Amino acid sequence: MGFNSKTGHQTYTIAPAMSVTDDDSGAAAAANYTEAATESLLPAEAGTEPPAAPPTESAEVAAATQQVADSASLPSEPAPDTGEENPVLLKDTEAAAEPEPPDMAAADQTTVTELEEQSGTEQKADPQPGVDQTPLDRWPDALIAVPEAPPEGLATGTPVLIGGEDLKDSTATLMAYVSDEGPREVLLATVSEEAEAKIFDALSGSVGKTVPVTVQEPLDGRLPVDEEEQLYEMTAKAAKSVNHKLSAQIEIPEHTQQYVTKATQALDGVINNPESTDDEVAMAKHYKQFTEAAQKVIDGEDTSKVSFVTPHEVHGTVAVTKQVPAPPEDGGLQGTQRNATRIQPKLDPVTGISSWDGVARSQSNGPEYAIDLGEGYTAVYRPHAGNGSHHEYSIRGQLEIHAPQGAGHGHELVQRLGQINLVNRPMTAAEGEWTYLRNNITAQGLESTPHVNAAVASARHLEDMQLQEIFHARSREAVGMDQAGLQRLAKEFQLEAAARCLPQKVNLVRDAVAKATGYTSGAELAAHPGYEPVPRKTAGWLTWGRFDVTTKQAAVEKAFAGKGLKHSIHENNLVDMFNTGVLASTERRATMGVEPGKGWSEDADKNSGGANSVFLRVHKPHDGQQETGLFWDNPAKILNRSDFYAYKSDMYGTAKSNSVPPIRDPFEAAKLNKYSSNEVMIPHGLDLLGADAPSRIVTNSSKVKKRLLDMFASRGITHLGAKPVAEVVQ
Repeated sequence: MGFNSKTGHQTYTIAPAMSVTDDDSGAAAAANYTEAATESLLPAEAGTEPPAAPPTESAEVAAATQQVADSASLPSEPAPDTGEENPVLLKDTEAAAEPEPPDMAAADQTTVTELEEQSGTEQKADPQPGVDQTPLDRWPDALIAVPEAPPEGLATGTPVLIGGEDLKDSTATLMAYVSDEGPREVLLATVSEEAEAKIFDALSGSVGKTVPVTVQEPLDGRLPVDEEEQLYEMTAKAAKSVNHKLSAQIEIPEHTQQYVTKATQALDGVINNPESTDDEVAMAKHYKQFTEAAQKVIDGEDTSKVSFVTPHEVHGTVAVTKQVPAPPEDGGLQGTQRNATRIQPKLDPVTGISSWDGVARSQSNGPEYAIDLGEGYTAVYRPHAGNGSHHEYSIRGQLEIHAPQGAGHGHELVQRLGQINLVNRPMTAAEGEWTYLRNNITAQGLESTPHVNAAVASARHLEDMQLQEIFHARSREAVGMDQAGLQRLAKEFQLEAAARCLPQKVNLVRDAVAKATGYTSGAELAAHPGYEPVPRKTAGWLTWGRFDVTTKQAAVEKAFAGKGLKHSIHENNLVDMFNTGVLASTERRATMGVEPGKGWSEDADKNSGGANSVFLRVHKPHDGQQETGLFWDNPAKILNRSDFYAYKSDMYGTAKSNSVPPIRDPFEAAKLNKYSSNEVMIPHGLDLLGADAPSRIVTNSSKVKKRLLDMFASRGITHLGAKPVAEVVQ
């Protein structure tokens, strides 16, 4: 680890990124998701009596309507009992129809329908699953524009916001790696644990299933089935055991008989398999002559030693049986499970350009799924489920979507999220405020506050009621649909329900958060200049702020008076770090193309989940101390974000649930200087040339100092923050 914990990670510019057991819980979740999404849309089974239909509807439509309304995807739990009247829970549909929002921005006061009427556009359902169901002309309301062609070679990539809550922080990064044949465009994101079942559902049971096929292959050695089944090894072991007992003139024991029996059964399995090729049968018969000779010795029919077993080898083109992924079922996608890997790009240390040939990958520790999306698009997903304690925690939920070689696939990469059942459109402004509020609830520890707890539950029930209304209004569309169509329709209903009630949900939760934090209303909170429901772009990522810092900046600065944040670093890494411009996490550095080994404890951080963050330390400077590293004299500027967390001692930045809860309160973080091994984690990294520029860059080498100043001068960088670089570099 080193004395300074993980505060010595190198910095670079660039790109992204279920309480889990080792069982196949993901597959079970997928099964439940499929049932929830489609069962309610299926027409009534033959022989069953549908509920009575209204006079104006056919019995067939009524049956579909009833089954839609009874969907398993509709939660039925009541709002929590807080011991007081719940001011936000809507008790009937009339109350739901006429909410009284506080005085706020017009976009928050109106429904989605009203907004679109004002803009002259027609409201349409917001379908989810197909790549052709989110036309580009529906993206003018994107909170952050999605580039059609991400900048080629930019190591930080281009961050984008995706609607819904399927992705962690609703963010993704678009990369365009340089290659000889043209750019390699990739979308990188982290899928939330709750959304994982959608991906498994899209695979439709194809993962892990294989079928045998016969192929002609050139070969110089043993057949694949021989090596895979260890047929030669089993035969040789059995023969040697028999010969050893003969030489020692001792009775042949039971375990030797078991060796012979096991080898014989394995060989018979190949010989009697109708799918075995002639070459494979010949190989098995070659070995069986030795097991038959061994059995004769055991039975007392022969007393001579078994001949020396030679491996069966072939030279030339032969027919071999291979197991290949089974074709997808029910129109699902083709998925193959394999050992986890990472993209392995290269970063030019001089230009800062990131390149990748589209093939090179480094090995990781855990499972992943390779998914064929068709038309040259592919995906790689590293799941939460099945990633056990012995696997790398930091890769859980990582998703890659790869475009065919060439430029201009940015929009299509976002749309392809729909093929794996994830929301596939940019985030809107209303969704941005919802994400901002939810992040602040977590950061400020408001989950257990009665008003906030009740408001979140009520918001969920609002969406459930809206979903039921849509089901009853549109369920006639389900009549005559096949299963794939039913799945699409169910997901379309869910997205439409979320869009329709989102303004009301924002109002409810904003009011509750305001009351929990000392404001009289949500309108008062929203009017405060420190309330910023739009993320800040720094380097290659987006950061959501926290209003308890921005609205109390002076108080946070006072708590950190005489203290600061530091990041210790090796002297010879300073110039390379600033040449890229960012302090990047271990996982981010991997997507940039930085060689491993720059951090103090990269393997431990991957296992703990800390590899998704950079590490700082709260310290109280000592007079005359000159320690190489980066220093921030105003920590409030760095901690004005909803995702930071800290520990009193070295925990490798663990992101796992543990008995030591993380510190998220900046006022508590200000006290951490009392603990020499404290650590403060900042997800993704810090923009060293922009908003997160350090107050001081300290080096004990005059050569390094000169190289830093020369590098800044050559790039036209005169200031870091508001200070001249000559004052920052010390």
